[in-house]
Amino acid sequence: MWRRSPIGQRDKTQRRADYRSRTIEAAFDRPELAPVNIDALRRLYSPSIDPEPTLTDAADLSASEPPARQYAWGNYFPLGLATLFFMGGGGGKSLFLQQASTAIAAHRPLVGMIPMQATALYISCEDDAAELHRRSIAINRALHVDMAQHRGKLFLVSLVNHVGNELASFDHQGRMTVAQRHEWLQRTINATGAKFVVLDNVAHFFAGNENVRNQVAAFLGLVNKLAADTGAAIVVIGHPNKSGDVYSGSTAWPNQSREVVEMTIPDENDYERRQIKRTKGNYARKGETVDFRYHNGAFVSPHEVSDFAANGQLKASLEDAAFLRCLAALTAQKRTCSPVKGSTYAPKLFAAMPEASGLSERILAQAMQRLFSAGTILADQFLWKDSHYHAKHGIKLADPAAETPGTPLYINMDGAAHEQPPHPQIDSNWNSGLGPQPYV
Repeated sequence: MWRRSPIGQRDKTQRRADYRSRTIEAAFDRPELAPVNIDALRRLYSPSIDPEPTLTDAADLSASEPPARQYAWGNYFPLGLATLFFMGGGGGKSLFLQQASTAIAAHRPLVGMIPMQATALYISCEDDAAELHRRSIAINRALHVDMAQHRGKLFLVSLVNHVGNELASFDHQGRMTVAQRHEWLQRTINATGAKFVVLDNVAHFFAGNENVRNQVAAFLGLVNKLAADTGAAIVVIGHPNKSGDVYSGSTAWPNQSREVVEMTIPDENDYERRQIKRTKGNYARKGETVDFRYHNGAFVSPHEVSDFAANGQLKASLEDAAFLRCLAALTAQKRTCSPVKGSTYAPKLFAAMPEASGLSERILAQAMQRLFSAGTILADQFLWKDSHYHAKHGIKLADPAAETPGTPLYINMDGAAHEQPPHPQIDSNWNSGLGPQPYV
C-alpha cells in the first residue's frame, strides 16, 4: 500500500533503499501507528525479505549422510520442489493430476505405480466444483475406493469465478510483489498438511509476461520456495505454445525448474492411449516414460484395459450360451421363434425361460445378433411339419454340435451373465451394478 502511495512512487523512493528505510523508520515513530503491528510492517517492507543465506563449510558435511530424496509417485514429482506439467488442451492433464491427487490420498496405484500416501490438495481455476465432483466419481470407480474414505486426506478447491488468483504481480520495472492468493495458498497447505499440491493452471497463477526471463524466474523461485517451506511436491500445469513446443514463453520455464513432465497422445490413431515423459529431470533420468490409457472416465494401466476386454469377452460368451440353451429348449418343445419383433420374438420369449438364468430381453437380443454375425444360428430355416403337414420355419442352429449344455450362471444387476468371477478378489463387483471391474 505504501509503495502505491505518492511518496512510494517517487523516483528516489524507487531507486534508494536507504531513503525507503529512513522514511519507514520515521513513520514507525508516529503515535497514531501504535495499533499497527510494527514488526510485521518492517518484515513486509524491508529491502531484504529473506534471511541471510547460510554458509556451509563443506568439511562439516563429512560427519553425516544427506537425507534421501522423496517423490510423490515413482520417481516423479519430488517433494520440496515445483514440477512443471505440460500438455495441450483437451488431452486430460487436469483429469490425470486430479486422479494422482486421489491416488496419493487413498494410497492406491496410479496407472500401475503405487504412490506415497499423503494428504493431497488439488486447486483448479478452470473447472467448477460440479465438474470436480463428476470427475471424482469416475476416478474413485477406477481406483476402487469409496469417496467417503478421503475425509481429511483429499481437498478439492475450485477458484472459478474468483478474482485475484495470481500468486504475485509485477510492476512496470519487472519487480515482483507477492499477492494475497500466495498467502492463502501457504496457509491452506499448512492447515491441511498437504504434501502433494496441484495448481491448475499457470495462466491464472502467473500474472507476469511469460516471455520475460526474470519474471518467469522470480515466479518459479516463489513457487519453489513455497514447496521447500511446506515440504510439498507442487505441480504447476501449463500449456504448450501454438508451434507445438512443450512450453509457452521464455526458456526460463524449463531452465528454472528442476523437473518438467510432458503428457502426450503418442499415437494419433489411438486416442485412448496416453504417455508421460520426463523432458527435464535434474534428479532423475531424462526421457523416462509411463504408458497408460483412458478408460471409462479415468486413466488405467494397459493391463487393466486388457482385463476389462477379457471380462467383456467372458460375459458375451456366457450370454451367447444362455441364448443357445433357450433355443434348444424351445425347439425340443416344438415351438418356433423369430428374430423379428412380434409374438414369436426370440429374446422376449427367452427372457421368460429358466434356461436364460434371468438375462434381460436386451442382453439376449445382443447375444442373438452376435450369434447371427458368427453364423452360429440362421433365420427362417425349415424346422418340421405340424400335424396338418404345414412347414414350420424359424431360428435354427447352423451346426447342431454347437449346442451348449446347461451351465449355472451368476447374474449382475444389468442382466448380464457370467459363470464365475474372473478374479476372486473382485467377486463383489459383479453384483454392484457396475459390471466386472479390474482388481488393482
